[in-house]
Amino acid sequence: RRESMEKLRQFAAAHVLQDQLYYEKRVFPKLRKLFSRFETVCVMSESSVYRQEAARSKCKKKIQWIHIDYCEWKNKTAYNRKITKNDGELYRGFDRIVVLTEGIRETFLALYPHLRDQVVVNKNLIPTDQIRARAEPVQVKNKKAVRFVTVGRIDYQKAYPRLVRILAKLKQEGYQFRWTIIGGGKNEEITAVKRSIQKEQLGGWVKLLGELKNPYPQIKGADVFALLSDFEGIPNTIYEALTLGVPVLATDVGGVHTQVEDGVNGWLVENSESCIFEKLAWILMHPQEIERVGKNIETYEYDNEKIRKINAEIFQPVEKERDKNEKA
Repeated sequence: RRESMEKLRQFAAAHVLQDQLYYEKRVFPKLRKLFSRFETVCVMSESSVYRQEAARSKCKKKIQWIHIDYCEWKNKTAYNRKITKNDGELYRGFDRIVVLTEGIRETFLALYPHLRDQVVVNKNLIPTDQIRARAEPVQVKNKKAVRFVTVGRIDYQKAYPRLVRILAKLKQEGYQFRWTIIGGGKNEEITAVKRSIQKEQLGGWVKLLGELKNPYPQIKGADVFALLSDFEGIPNTIYEALTLGVPVLATDVGGVHTQVEDGVNGWLVENSESCIFEKLAWILMHPQEIERVGKNIETYEYDNEKIRKINAEIFQPVEKERDKNEKA
């Protein structure tokens, strides 16, 4: 066992060394040529593996940013000591070395006094206007939350990750809504959607109910049935929502345009994130349109009789179909 472990360590070391040699011989020289094509190259980390190639490149201006107390960081670990061993010589290749404070500059120059003319002090840029704006309370756009429901399996076809991103943006901008998602799926897919909901802090806004034997009370209780899939055929859930008198919002994919007449029994939207966001924002700000479309479908009837007649023709005995064709 001890011999096996030693062989494994030797193999791993050889593999790492081989990768390192590959990078040194094949990758880094190409990077040097790439950097040389630009007028200015900025290296944004004091531990970047590209520092050496940037320093050796022929670009006109080379800038190294140091975002830490260099002298304290330099000796923290054996790895840090290893990668900074030749920094005194390496940094000769840079035109500017930017540090955060005068104190860091002085300790840095105590180590490398020959770099005095290259070291400048400058803090990081801070988006102050954005910080102030985001600290303000969100202005509520629509006072009454609109209730949406989606019924569909949790998988890539239904584009739930995109939906969560859109809902997060709507919430951030002050739109009020409540969204219920009904459907089963693979555990990893469901877990991924749950995590994205938690990450976007949509816990009180979006509910995942899983697979329900009877989803129809949830559909009937919603203001809008939404099916914002990336691709579809002819979803039965749209017909079910219309049967229950609920307006439908759906992406214009597959045969959905034969089910949803835009502005009549629901709304069709282009299959893109920006278009879906804009249409949802519009619906949220026009509750009277939800009411108007809802009235349009109060008398909706699904055409079961027509479908039964066509099915009867499809499944009629071969002899009858032959006789019919001969008479024709």
